[in-house]
Amino acid sequence: MKINVELSRNLALLYSLLNRFNQAYGKPTNPLRIKIIDHFRNYAGSEPKVEDYIHEHKVVIWALSVSEPPAFEINHDISEELQWHFNKGSSIKPYLIDFYNNTDFKSFYDTLLLPELNKIKSEYESIISKFDIVNVLESAWKIVINEQMILIPNPFTQGSFGPKIDSVNYQVVGEISDSYLINNLLHEGSHPLAKEVLKPFEKVIALKTGLLEQARKHPKYSKAYNAWNTCFEEHLIRAVQIGLLNPKIISNYNILEALEKEKNNNGMVFIDTFYKYINGNSIKRAIPKILDDLK
Repeated sequence: MKINVELSRNLALLYSLLNRFNQAYGKPTNPLRIKIIDHFRNYAGSEPKVEDYIHEHKVVIWALSVSEPPAFEINHDISEELQWHFNKGSSIKPYLIDFYNNTDFKSFYDTLLLPELNKIKSEYESIISKFDIVNVLESAWKIVINEQMILIPNPFTQGSFGPKIDSVNYQVVGEISDSYLINNLLHEGSHPLAKEVLKPFEKVIALKTGLLEQARKHPKYSKAYNAWNTCFEEHLIRAVQIGLLNPKIISNYNILEALEKEKNNNGMVFIDTFYKYINGNSIKRAIPKILDDLK
């Protein structure tokens, strides 16, 4: 199975609105963001409330689960796991409808954004054709990937997300360098696989919820991981990437340096424990050992 690169008009619309109101993350010098902000600066519609959708991850899930404007009809089965995220993300719908109806987004997208996005699409297709990403993931996680994998360039923000919606593993890639693309694909592509591996251990993992506070005390720890199950999954994926994924595609990869970076720069305070048991074990067999050792 290969990774397909596709474009999403819905995400371009969503981030045109979010950038208009400075609700997307990323470099202020990004030329596509500047183009959007300049073009829509006179739009006088209501500003979305961040507290309603909490995080852009939620509105991305919603936008990928509905048809194109102005109908925005649900066209995917929403899993129980994603339902809460979808519901939160749906708060953006009335704002998007108004934005779509009261701007020239359609012509703006077709004439100004689409040519740039097609260039990025071609670049990404060229880069990923040089690596067998699916095989690297399957080999490390010991899981056969049967679902379709779709990479969507989303250069209007810095955030990248890997939601599994219906039977599709999406990899929504934000504003990153070409050299970081493969690293990002391995990380986001690992999320649905990690969830599958961790499912039998959910109750045992929940018993260690108190450890979340240790991570949250680190000044570099991301607020996006404010639930213990998310914190655990993120540690696992990063340990797997350092120990089992990156060494297969990066020559002379420095594992110790990568572990230190995760601790110091990203607040992954338990990363050494995860890596210790991942190294030399199957991931599934490593989970109970990690849980026993976490203090």
